[in-house]
Amino acid sequence: DNKNNLWVADSGNMVICMVSNGNATVIAGTPGVIGASDSSDYSGPLFNLPGGLLWDNQKNILLISDTDNNSIRSLYLTNIQGVSSYYVQTIAGTAGVAGFVDGSLGTAEFNQPFGLCIDAIDSGYYVVDEGNNALRVLQPSQPPPPPQPIPNPVIGYVTFPLNGNNIPAAVFNPI
Repeated sequence: DNKNNLWVADSGNMVICMVSNGNATVIAGTPGVIGASDSSDYSGPLFNLPGGLLWDNQKNILLISDTDNNSIRSLYLTNIQGVSSYYVQTIAGTAGVAGFVDGSLGTAEFNQPFGLCIDAIDSGYYVVDEGNNALRVLQPSQPPPPPQPIPNPVIGYVTFPLNGNNIPAAVFNPI
């Protein structure tokens, strides 16, 4: 992640761990307990063979392929009632429902999602939907518009001279 921590999906133990400064800590899940709940308490969220992990530096979240829950989940640091904790939230797919449905995050269905990768062009993610033998696109937000050319660009610099009330005003000076 952006703090040089290593995230590990301990699939056999149904937990997500963080390795920081050589120490491994369970951040989410209860060892050996299968489930599908979301929560901010480290033992509250439950997983069913979490597989692929992807850290998104821009959004500061960890995406988790919760493979046998057929869902994609996110883990992020939050501050609930003044206490910092990690929160796990299901963002796509429905636990226990295997399928192949494209659509909004609330209606999309997966069948054993596993690998994850950032779609750098459209600000989304690619998901290896192993049970469907498919590469799927997860688009949590509208992709950015394509860059538009700037008509008649002008190169210059900005100065901030004081106006009559001694308040600086930005002035563009073309070169």
